[in-house]
Amino acid sequence: MKHFAPLASLCLSGQAQQCVAIRDRQEITRETFIQHVTQLAQALSASPSQRWALAFEDSYLFATAFFACAHAGKAIVLPGNLQQGALNELSPHFDALLHDERSDDLTHLPCLSLPLEKVPDYGEALLEEITSLDLTLFTSGSSGSPKAVSKTLAQLQAELCELECQWGTLLAGTQIQSTVSHQHIYGLLFRVLWPLSAGRPFHSRDLVYPEQVCNRADKNQVLVSSPALLKRITEQGGGQYRTIFSSGGPLPFAAAQQNRQLLGILPLEVYGSTETGGIGFRQQTHENTSWQFFQGIDAQLDKESCLAILSPYIDPETWYQTADICEFGDGHTFTLKGVLTVSSKSKRSGYHWLKWNSDFAKALG
Repeated sequence: MKHFAPLASLCLSGQAQQCVAIRDRQEITRETFIQHVTQLAQALSASPSQRWALAFEDSYLFATAFFACAHAGKAIVLPGNLQQGALNELSPHFDALLHDERSDDLTHLPCLSLPLEKVPDYGEALLEEITSLDLTLFTSGSSGSPKAVSKTLAQLQAELCELECQWGTLLAGTQIQSTVSHQHIYGLLFRVLWPLSAGRPFHSRDLVYPEQVCNRADKNQVLVSSPALLKRITEQGGGQYRTIFSSGGPLPFAAAQQNRQLLGILPLEVYGSTETGGIGFRQQTHENTSWQFFQGIDAQLDKESCLAILSPYIDPETWYQTADICEFGDGHTFTLKGVLTVSSKSKRSGYHWLKWNSDFAKALG
């Protein structure tokens, strides 16, 4: 990880003309990115608002807002849903909004739109190292109201370092394409923070349709995607991706094999959640392929065979109990069997078993 930049000092050094992002077919250099972060950080420092929600479609503008907030010492809140109703529902969690291409409908809160139309002149200013980060994400809310989940600078950094150790060599010299939002932990890490730290350019706009995914296939491109889209790939790609990442639920075996045939590579699936961060990964070389734990993850099973983990991405000193039923294999591997859920009527008698099907996929996602 010779050229891997820590989040704390990512905006303080580096090659000025290195491309960090591609936006509307234009390359954005590190020098320009740092300039944009600095300008926004100055504007935010002058604001009394402390908790800023980030609501962006554009990943470059999102990255600018994320690091500007961090350098200005502002708390960052990432709503998972950018619809107006969802933002209103979550508004008690923040007191100001940074956004792009959306109306300022949260009239009771200060709003700031990027890119900045007028940049105030605050004079010469240099960014200082980020010493702490107050980040709040939200679960999908598929089983109820979205749940707030806090992340620290150390937790994010630990996970990024593991990703680079695991796959950095494989991804050398590539660009990052994505179909998933940076507003969730998977997209935040794989689409924005990891590429920035590793010096890999990321594309700021989503690939929305399967046809776009197929047309962008190239040995120098990496695809960050989800089972929902990968299951819809039915056309031959124009080339072969260097690799494809998939997360947000289990990818059906048939879809994994079809992706290998049409896009030239078997997807790397990542298992985890907003609460836990990454837990394990696999490539489905055969049906029911086992998952491999990420390095640094300790695991055990409770009496219902539900997985509990000790992870540097949560609290390295406290076991986190999941509801995912597992079976351990040889060494550092495991198989997912289903999920145990609890009825609101009974904490124990309400448990019921979901097999590996669409319900289990929704529970994981």
